[in-house]
Amino acid sequence: MSNNALIPDPSNHPGVVVDYKLNPEHGSAWIEIGNISVHVTRTDEGVVVDLYAKGMEMETDLASCYAFEEEAQQMIEEAKEQK
Repeated sequence: MSNNALIPDPSNHPGVVVDYKLNPEHGSAWIEIGNISVHVTRTDEGVVVDLYAKGMEMETDLASCYAFEEEAQQMIEEAKEQK
């Protein structure tokens, strides 16, 4: 297993800039942004993102959100149909 949870994404996504993607060998990644720790987790259904105060990652999160891959795919297909 690679030690790098995030890997550069050199692919071209029309109209979108993607700097990194989650390594398929990893289920999650921690990203530090200022005094906030961001935990991105791949699930069976999509993605969960939890935000924590830096140094308090095992405490209650500041905020949390999730997205389902099925809903994302549906939006992609609808956007293609509108073009």
